[in-house]
Amino acid sequence: MHNTKHLIALTAFGLFSIMPILSFATTFSGRLSIVGSAMEEKTATADQQSFRAMLENSNDLSEWSIHVKTRRQNFRNLDYPLTHSSEVFRFHKLSEDWIDNEREDGKTQVGYAVDQIYYRHRFDAAVLGVGRQPVDFGSGRFWQPLNIFGSFSAIDLDTDYKPGIDAAILDWYPSPFSSLKIAYVLAPENKQEIKDSSALYYRSQIGDSSEISLLAANVVDNTIIGGSFETDWNGFGLRLEGAYYELQQNAYNSQQQGLFWIAGADYQFSNGLFLSFELYDNALGASKQENLAQQLQQELIAKGIVLQLSRHLVAMGMGNELTPLLRWDYSFLLSRLENNKGSHNTSNLHQLSLSYSIAENSDCIFSILSANGRDLSQSNLPRSEFGHIPASISFRLRHYF
Repeated sequence: MHNTKHLIALTAFGLFSIMPILSFATTFSGRLSIVGSAMEEKTATADQQSFRAMLENSNDLSEWSIHVKTRRQNFRNLDYPLTHSSEVFRFHKLSEDWIDNEREDGKTQVGYAVDQIYYRHRFDAAVLGVGRQPVDFGSGRFWQPLNIFGSFSAIDLDTDYKPGIDAAILDWYPSPFSSLKIAYVLAPENKQEIKDSSALYYRSQIGDSSEISLLAANVVDNTIIGGSFETDWNGFGLRLEGAYYELQQNAYNSQQQGLFWIAGADYQFSNGLFLSFELYDNALGASKQENLAQQLQQELIAKGIVLQLSRHLVAMGMGNELTPLLRWDYSFLLSRLENNKGSHNTSNLHQLSLSYSIAENSDCIFSILSANGRDLSQSNLPRSEFGHIPASISFRLRHYF
Protein backbone atom coordinates (compact mmCIF):
# COMPACT_ATOMS: atom_id res chain seq x y z
CA MET A 1 0.00 0.00 0.00
CA HIS A 2 2.85 2.37 0.81
CA ASN A 3 4.37 1.75 -2.62
CA THR A 4 0.99 2.60 -4.16
CA LYS A 5 1.07 5.95 -2.39
CA HIS A 6 4.49 6.79 -3.79
CA LEU A 7 3.50 5.59 -7.27
CA ILE A 8 0.49 7.96 -7.40
CA ALA A 9 2.50 10.84 -5.95
CA LEU A 10 5.40 10.34 -8.36
CA THR A 11 3.02 9.98 -11.30
CA ALA A 12 1.36 13.31 -10.43
CA PHE A 13 4.61 15.23 -10.11
CA GLY A 14 6.11 13.44 -13.09
CA LEU A 15 3.27 14.62 -15.30
CA PHE A 16 3.91 18.20 -14.23
CA SER A 17 7.55 17.93 -15.26
CA ILE A 18 6.62 17.27 -18.90
CA MET A 19 3.60 19.60 -19.15
CA PRO A 20 5.59 22.62 -20.40
CA ILE A 21 6.65 20.47 -23.38
CA LEU A 22 3.08 19.42 -24.14
CA SER A 23 1.53 22.88 -24.34
CA PHE A 24 2.41 26.55 -24.19
CA ALA A 25 -1.06 28.17 -24.04
CA THR A 26 -0.88 28.73 -20.30
CA THR A 27 -2.98 31.34 -18.50
CA PHE A 28 -2.08 33.04 -15.24
CA SER A 29 -4.74 34.47 -12.96
CA GLY A 30 -5.15 35.28 -9.32
CA ARG A 31 -7.52 36.24 -6.55
CA LEU A 32 -6.85 38.73 -3.79
CA SER A 33 -9.15 38.38 -0.77
CA ILE A 34 -9.08 40.62 2.31
CA VAL A 35 -11.29 39.70 5.28
CA GLY A 36 -11.65 41.61 8.53
CA SER A 37 -13.81 40.75 11.56
CA ALA A 38 -14.64 42.45 14.84
CA MET A 39 -16.10 40.30 17.62
CA GLU A 40 -18.07 41.17 20.72
CA GLU A 41 -16.40 38.83 23.19
CA LYS A 42 -13.41 40.43 25.00
CA THR A 43 -13.30 43.02 22.20
CA ALA A 44 -11.75 40.28 20.10
CA THR A 45 -10.76 41.11 16.54
CA ALA A 46 -9.51 39.08 13.64
CA ASP A 47 -8.35 39.97 10.18
CA GLN A 48 -7.14 37.88 7.27
CA GLN A 49 -5.53 38.64 3.93
CA SER A 50 -5.06 35.94 1.34
CA PHE A 51 -3.76 35.78 -2.19
CA ARG A 52 -4.38 32.86 -4.53
CA ALA A 53 -2.14 32.58 -7.60
CA MET A 54 -3.55 30.30 -10.30
CA LEU A 55 -1.63 28.85 -13.26
CA GLU A 56 -3.89 26.86 -15.58
CA ASN A 57 -3.90 25.32 -19.02
CA SER A 58 -6.43 23.32 -21.03
CA ASN A 59 -6.93 21.96 -24.54
CA ASP A 60 -9.17 19.38 -26.19
CA LEU A 61 -7.41 16.41 -24.56
CA SER A 62 -6.06 17.59 -21.23
CA GLU A 63 -5.88 20.26 -18.57
CA TRP A 64 -3.67 21.06 -15.62
CA SER A 65 -3.83 23.53 -12.78
CA ILE A 66 -1.65 24.85 -9.96
CA HIS A 67 -3.09 27.00 -7.16
CA VAL A 68 -0.82 28.46 -4.48
CA LYS A 69 -2.50 30.25 -1.61
CA THR A 70 -0.71 32.60 0.78
CA ARG A 71 -2.40 34.07 3.82
CA ARG A 72 -1.86 36.24 6.87
CA GLN A 73 -4.14 35.88 9.91
CA ASN A 74 -4.06 38.13 12.93
CA PHE A 75 -6.02 37.44 16.13
CA ARG A 76 -6.38 39.61 19.24
CA ASN A 77 -7.94 38.27 22.45
CA LEU A 78 -8.92 35.17 20.53
CA ASP A 79 -7.53 31.65 20.39
CA TYR A 80 -8.80 30.76 16.96
CA PRO A 81 -9.21 27.02 16.26
CA LEU A 82 -8.17 25.96 12.76
CA THR A 83 -9.22 22.46 11.74
CA HIS A 84 -9.30 21.44 8.10
CA SER A 85 -10.50 18.05 6.87
CA SER A 86 -8.27 18.35 3.79
CA GLU A 87 -5.19 17.70 5.95
CA VAL A 88 -6.37 14.11 6.46
CA PHE A 89 -6.40 13.53 2.68
CA ARG A 90 -3.04 15.03 1.68
CA PHE A 91 -0.07 12.73 1.20
CA HIS A 92 2.48 15.53 1.62
CA LYS A 93 1.79 18.91 3.23
CA LEU A 94 3.26 21.25 0.60
CA SER A 95 2.62 24.08 3.06
CA GLU A 96 4.30 26.01 5.83
CA ASP A 97 3.10 28.31 8.63
CA TRP A 98 4.96 30.79 10.79
CA ILE A 99 3.24 31.77 14.06
CA ASP A 100 4.16 34.72 16.25
CA ASN A 101 3.06 33.94 19.82
CA GLU A 102 5.12 36.63 21.55
CA ARG A 103 2.17 39.01 22.00
CA GLU A 104 0.18 38.59 25.21
CA ASP A 105 -3.13 39.56 23.61
CA GLY A 106 -3.04 37.34 20.55
CA LYS A 107 -0.99 35.92 17.73
CA THR A 108 -0.21 36.38 14.06
CA GLN A 109 0.05 33.52 11.59
CA VAL A 110 1.55 33.73 8.11
CA GLY A 111 1.79 30.81 5.72
CA TYR A 112 1.41 29.36 2.28
CA ALA A 113 -0.07 26.17 0.83
CA VAL A 114 -0.16 24.47 -2.55
CA ASP A 115 -3.93 24.11 -2.58
CA GLN A 116 -4.33 22.48 -6.01
CA ILE A 117 -1.86 20.77 -8.33
CA TYR A 118 -3.33 18.25 -10.76
CA TYR A 119 -3.36 16.95 -14.31
CA ARG A 120 -6.44 15.61 -16.10
CA HIS A 121 -6.62 13.75 -19.41
CA ARG A 122 -9.80 13.28 -21.43
CA PHE A 123 -10.70 10.05 -23.19
CA ASP A 124 -13.77 9.26 -25.31
CA ALA A 125 -16.14 8.86 -22.36
CA ALA A 126 -13.89 9.38 -19.36
CA VAL A 127 -11.53 11.82 -17.63
CA LEU A 128 -8.57 10.69 -15.52
CA GLY A 129 -7.18 13.13 -12.96
CA VAL A 130 -4.08 12.74 -10.80
CA GLY A 131 -2.82 15.12 -8.14
CA ARG A 132 -4.22 17.52 -5.56
CA GLN A 133 -7.74 18.31 -6.77
CA PRO A 134 -11.11 19.32 -5.26
CA VAL A 135 -13.79 16.65 -4.80
CA ASP A 136 -17.35 17.75 -4.08
CA PHE A 137 -20.30 15.40 -3.47
CA GLY A 138 -23.82 16.03 -2.25
CA SER A 139 -26.71 18.36 -3.02
CA GLY A 140 -27.60 19.99 0.31
CA ARG A 141 -27.69 23.77 0.67
CA PHE A 142 -26.42 23.91 4.26
CA TRP A 143 -25.12 20.38 4.93
CA GLN A 144 -24.12 17.48 2.66
CA PRO A 145 -23.92 14.01 4.26
CA LEU A 146 -22.35 12.71 1.03
CA ASN A 147 -19.49 15.23 1.12
CA ILE A 148 -17.29 12.62 2.76
CA PHE A 149 -13.99 14.42 2.05
CA GLY A 150 -15.04 17.56 3.90
CA SER A 151 -17.38 20.46 3.20
CA PHE A 152 -17.71 24.15 3.90
CA SER A 153 -19.37 25.34 7.08
CA ALA A 154 -22.95 26.52 6.68
CA ILE A 155 -21.82 30.07 7.58
CA ASP A 156 -18.64 30.30 5.48
CA LEU A 157 -18.37 33.50 3.46
CA ASP A 158 -15.59 32.31 1.16
CA THR A 159 -16.64 29.20 -0.79
CA ASP A 160 -15.04 29.90 -4.16
CA TYR A 161 -12.48 27.11 -4.00
CA LYS A 162 -12.76 23.86 -2.13
CA PRO A 163 -9.36 22.63 -0.83
CA GLY A 164 -7.78 19.97 -3.00
CA ILE A 165 -7.04 16.44 -1.81
CA ASP A 166 -4.33 14.08 -3.09
CA ALA A 167 -6.11 11.53 -5.24
CA ALA A 168 -6.38 9.59 -8.47
CA ILE A 169 -9.90 10.16 -9.85
CA LEU A 170 -11.61 8.58 -12.85
CA ASP A 171 -14.81 10.20 -14.14
CA TRP A 172 -16.70 7.90 -16.51
CA TYR A 173 -19.77 9.04 -18.49
CA PRO A 174 -21.69 5.94 -19.61
CA SER A 175 -24.47 8.14 -21.06
CA PRO A 176 -25.15 11.85 -21.59
CA PHE A 177 -27.27 11.85 -18.41
CA SER A 178 -25.15 9.78 -16.00
CA SER A 179 -21.66 9.70 -14.51
CA LEU A 180 -19.55 7.48 -12.28
CA LYS A 181 -16.68 8.85 -10.21
CA ILE A 182 -14.03 6.49 -8.84
CA ALA A 183 -11.62 8.07 -6.33
CA TYR A 184 -8.56 6.72 -4.55
CA VAL A 185 -7.37 9.23 -1.93
CA LEU A 186 -4.01 9.19 -0.16
CA ALA A 187 -3.55 9.54 3.59
CA PRO A 188 -0.66 11.59 5.09
CA GLU A 189 2.68 9.87 4.58
CA ASN A 190 3.82 10.43 8.18
CA LYS A 191 0.64 9.19 9.90
CA GLN A 192 0.47 5.41 9.64
CA GLU A 193 -2.68 5.29 11.81
CA ILE A 194 -4.67 7.02 9.04
CA LYS A 195 -5.60 4.76 6.13
CA ASP A 196 -6.05 5.62 2.48
CA SER A 197 -9.62 6.33 1.39
CA SER A 198 -11.67 5.32 -1.64
CA ALA A 199 -15.10 6.13 -3.04
CA LEU A 200 -17.57 5.28 -5.81
CA TYR A 201 -20.10 8.00 -6.65
CA TYR A 202 -22.81 7.47 -9.29
CA ARG A 203 -25.16 10.21 -10.46
CA SER A 204 -27.96 9.95 -13.02
CA GLN A 205 -30.85 12.03 -14.32
CA ILE A 206 -34.35 10.54 -14.08
CA GLY A 207 -36.98 12.03 -16.33
CA ASP A 208 -36.91 15.73 -17.06
CA SER A 209 -36.43 17.16 -13.57
CA SER A 210 -35.11 14.51 -11.16
CA GLU A 211 -31.67 13.17 -10.26
CA ILE A 212 -30.42 10.38 -8.03
CA SER A 213 -26.96 9.64 -6.69
CA LEU A 214 -25.44 6.61 -4.97
CA LEU A 215 -22.28 6.48 -2.86
CA ALA A 216 -20.11 3.68 -1.48
CA ALA A 217 -16.89 4.66 0.28
CA ASN A 218 -14.24 3.81 2.83
CA VAL A 219 -13.00 7.01 4.47
CA VAL A 220 -10.10 6.81 6.94
CA ASP A 221 -11.13 3.19 7.59
CA ASN A 222 -14.84 4.02 8.10
CA THR A 223 -17.49 2.49 5.83
CA ILE A 224 -20.04 4.90 4.32
CA ILE A 225 -23.01 4.02 2.08
CA GLY A 226 -25.50 6.64 0.95
CA GLY A 227 -27.49 8.33 -1.75
CA SER A 228 -29.60 11.35 -2.63
CA PHE A 229 -32.71 12.27 -4.60
CA GLU A 230 -33.51 15.68 -6.09
CA THR A 231 -36.64 16.71 -7.95
CA ASP A 232 -38.82 19.66 -8.88
CA TRP A 233 -42.52 19.74 -7.95
CA ASN A 234 -44.83 22.68 -8.70
CA GLY A 235 -41.92 25.11 -8.57
CA PHE A 236 -40.45 23.63 -5.35
CA GLY A 237 -36.97 22.17 -5.45
CA LEU A 238 -36.97 19.10 -3.16
CA ARG A 239 -33.99 17.06 -1.98
CA LEU A 240 -33.29 14.13 0.32
CA GLU A 241 -29.72 13.08 1.06
CA GLY A 242 -28.37 10.57 3.53
CA ALA A 243 -25.41 8.37 4.39
CA TYR A 244 -25.05 5.38 6.72
CA TYR A 245 -21.78 5.53 8.68
CA GLU A 246 -20.07 2.51 10.23
CA LEU A 247 -17.20 3.78 12.37
CA GLN A 248 -14.15 1.72 13.33
CA GLN A 249 -13.49 3.94 16.35
CA ASN A 250 -15.79 6.28 18.24
CA ALA A 251 -14.46 7.77 21.46
CA TYR A 252 -17.80 9.52 22.11
CA ASN A 253 -19.73 6.39 23.10
CA SER A 254 -20.24 2.76 22.14
CA GLN A 255 -22.41 3.62 19.13
CA GLN A 256 -20.54 2.61 15.99
CA GLN A 257 -23.24 2.92 13.32
CA GLY A 258 -25.66 5.67 12.44
CA LEU A 259 -27.58 7.40 9.67
CA PHE A 260 -26.81 11.02 8.78
CA TRP A 261 -29.53 12.54 6.60
CA ILE A 262 -30.93 15.89 5.53
CA ALA A 263 -34.19 16.91 3.81
CA GLY A 264 -34.67 20.27 2.16
CA ALA A 265 -36.87 22.41 -0.04
CA ASP A 266 -36.29 25.56 -2.13
CA TYR A 267 -38.70 28.00 -3.73
CA GLN A 268 -38.22 31.17 -5.76
CA PHE A 269 -41.05 33.70 -5.95
CA SER A 270 -41.89 35.72 -9.04
CA ASN A 271 -40.29 38.82 -7.50
CA GLY A 272 -36.96 37.00 -7.21
CA LEU A 273 -37.11 36.20 -3.48
CA PHE A 274 -35.42 32.83 -2.86
CA LEU A 275 -36.30 30.67 0.17
CA SER A 276 -34.52 27.53 1.37
CA PHE A 277 -35.28 25.19 4.28
CA GLU A 278 -33.35 22.17 5.53
CA LEU A 279 -33.63 19.58 8.33
CA TYR A 280 -30.54 17.80 9.70
CA ASP A 281 -30.44 14.50 11.63
CA ASN A 282 -27.15 12.81 12.47
CA ALA A 283 -27.63 9.70 14.64
CA LEU A 284 -23.98 9.95 15.76
CA GLY A 285 -24.52 13.50 17.06
CA ALA A 286 -25.41 14.58 20.59
CA SER A 287 -29.07 14.72 21.65
CA LYS A 288 -28.29 15.75 25.23
CA GLN A 289 -26.41 18.81 26.38
CA GLU A 290 -24.22 16.78 28.76
CA ASN A 291 -22.83 14.76 25.84
CA LEU A 292 -21.98 17.74 23.65
CA ALA A 293 -18.40 18.19 24.83
CA GLN A 294 -17.64 14.49 24.32
CA GLN A 295 -18.46 14.91 20.64
CA LEU A 296 -15.10 16.64 20.19
CA GLN A 297 -13.51 13.19 20.59
CA GLN A 298 -15.56 11.63 17.82
CA GLU A 299 -13.30 10.70 14.92
CA LEU A 300 -15.15 12.43 12.08
CA ILE A 301 -15.51 15.64 14.09
CA ALA A 302 -11.92 15.60 15.37
CA LYS A 303 -10.69 15.30 11.77
CA GLY A 304 -12.93 18.14 10.61
CA ILE A 305 -15.05 15.99 8.28
CA VAL A 306 -18.31 16.58 10.18
CA LEU A 307 -18.69 20.17 11.43
CA GLN A 308 -21.72 20.08 13.76
CA LEU A 309 -21.94 18.43 17.19
CA SER A 310 -25.71 18.13 17.65
CA ARG A 311 -27.96 15.40 16.31
CA HIS A 312 -30.83 17.67 15.25
CA LEU A 313 -30.48 21.00 13.42
CA VAL A 314 -32.78 23.20 11.36
CA ALA A 315 -31.71 25.79 8.80
CA MET A 316 -33.56 28.45 6.85
CA GLY A 317 -32.18 30.83 4.26
CA MET A 318 -33.53 33.59 2.06
CA GLY A 319 -32.15 36.16 -0.34
CA ASN A 320 -32.98 38.57 -3.14
CA GLU A 321 -31.48 41.28 -5.31
CA LEU A 322 -32.05 44.86 -4.20
CA THR A 323 -30.47 46.17 -7.41
CA PRO A 324 -28.63 44.41 -10.27
CA LEU A 325 -25.38 45.04 -8.31
CA LEU A 326 -26.55 44.63 -4.70
CA ARG A 327 -27.91 41.44 -3.08
CA TRP A 328 -28.88 40.47 0.46
CA ASP A 329 -28.88 36.99 2.03
CA TYR A 330 -30.01 35.80 5.44
CA SER A 331 -29.37 32.46 7.19
CA PHE A 332 -30.89 31.09 10.40
CA LEU A 333 -29.62 27.92 12.14
CA LEU A 334 -31.31 26.28 15.14
CA SER A 335 -30.22 23.50 17.53
CA ARG A 336 -32.22 21.92 20.38
CA LEU A 337 -30.65 19.80 23.14
CA GLU A 338 -32.07 18.08 26.20
CA ASN A 339 -30.62 19.32 29.50
CA ASN A 340 -30.09 17.39 32.75
CA LYS A 341 -33.55 18.43 34.01
CA GLY A 342 -35.36 16.75 31.16
CA SER A 343 -36.35 19.98 29.40
CA HIS A 344 -34.76 21.41 26.25
CA ASN A 345 -32.41 24.33 25.59
CA THR A 346 -32.22 25.97 22.18
CA SER A 347 -29.28 27.59 20.45
CA ASN A 348 -29.53 29.65 17.29
CA LEU A 349 -27.43 31.64 14.87
CA HIS A 350 -28.34 34.53 12.57
CA GLN A 351 -26.22 35.77 9.68
CA LEU A 352 -27.13 38.67 7.38
CA SER A 353 -24.93 39.45 4.38
CA LEU A 354 -24.89 42.18 1.74
CA SER A 355 -22.88 41.54 -1.43
CA TYR A 356 -22.04 44.30 -3.90
CA SER A 357 -20.49 43.93 -7.34
CA ILE A 358 -17.91 46.70 -7.66
CA ALA A 359 -16.81 45.75 -11.16
CA GLU A 360 -16.80 42.75 -13.48
CA ASN A 361 -13.92 41.17 -11.55
CA SER A 362 -14.37 42.67 -8.07
CA ASP A 363 -16.95 42.42 -5.30
CA CYS A 364 -17.34 42.87 -1.57
CA ILE A 365 -19.43 41.30 1.19
CA PHE A 366 -20.52 42.87 4.49
CA SER A 367 -21.80 40.34 7.04
CA ILE A 368 -23.28 40.51 10.55
CA LEU A 369 -23.42 37.36 12.69
CA SER A 370 -25.17 36.86 16.02
CA ALA A 371 -25.57 33.64 18.03
CA ASN A 372 -27.54 32.71 21.15
CA GLY A 373 -27.29 29.82 23.61
CA ARG A 374 -25.17 28.65 26.50
CA ASP A 375 -21.54 29.70 26.15
CA LEU A 376 -18.40 27.67 26.91
CA SER A 377 -17.95 26.03 30.29
CA GLN A 378 -15.15 26.99 32.68
CA SER A 379 -13.13 24.23 31.00
CA ASN A 380 -13.70 25.90 27.59
CA LEU A 381 -15.97 23.07 26.44
CA PRO A 382 -19.18 23.69 24.44
CA ARG A 383 -22.56 23.64 26.18
CA SER A 384 -24.59 24.47 23.07
CA GLU A 385 -24.09 24.28 19.31
CA PHE A 386 -23.82 28.02 18.63
CA GLY A 387 -23.81 29.80 22.01
CA HIS A 388 -20.02 30.10 22.22
CA ILE A 389 -19.73 31.86 18.83
CA PRO A 390 -19.23 35.59 19.52
CA ALA A 391 -21.23 38.23 17.67
CA SER A 392 -19.17 39.59 14.80
CA ILE A 393 -19.08 42.01 11.89
CA SER A 394 -17.08 40.92 8.85
CA PHE A 395 -16.05 42.56 5.61
CA ARG A 396 -14.53 40.79 2.61
CA LEU A 397 -13.07 42.44 -0.48
CA ARG A 398 -12.34 40.12 -3.42
CA HIS A 399 -10.60 40.94 -6.69
CA TYR A 400 -9.80 38.66 -9.63
CA PHE A 401 -7.26 39.42 -12.32
